[in-house]
Amino acid sequence: MRHLFWLSKLSKRDSQFCVPRATLADRTLFNQEEELRLVEYLESLAQLGYGATRSRLKDLAGDLAFSLGKRGKNKPLSNDWVSGFLQRWKTRLSSVRPSALESYRAKYATPESVDHYFKNLEETLKKYDLLNKPECIYNLDETGIQPEHRPP
Repeated sequence: MRHLFWLSKLSKRDSQFCVPRATLADRTLFNQEEELRLVEYLESLAQLGYGATRSRLKDLAGDLAFSLGKRGKNKPLSNDWVSGFLQRWKTRLSSVRPSALESYRAKYATPESVDHYFKNLEETLKKYDLLNKPECIYNLDETGIQPEHRPP
């Protein structure tokens, strides 16, 4: 509510004194190029499977602002800054809640089990002469497979 009141006062002031609205409004912390670098970094993290939370984004941007001399180390960015940043870059960034890795998958996805899987895969591909025939290999989504047999 306070923001709406402030915006209405801002509109009156800029029309009353012929001051451009951009002059009275808050400026962004980073320029366009700096924000673009941050967006590209966030995208590269996401491509590696490390999507950033709002809190992590706030920390990353705060560290960047500090390294550029735009903000003190003990002056954290606000949630409003994060919301504004995400709004400005909504065509490139989106907010998605990550799904939890099922516990049995996390438990059994050890380096040894992964190595064993790929050794078995290689042996199978050699056995059926498929190593150099990627067009004969298909991906299967196991969610539609019922592991237990239930006769009618």
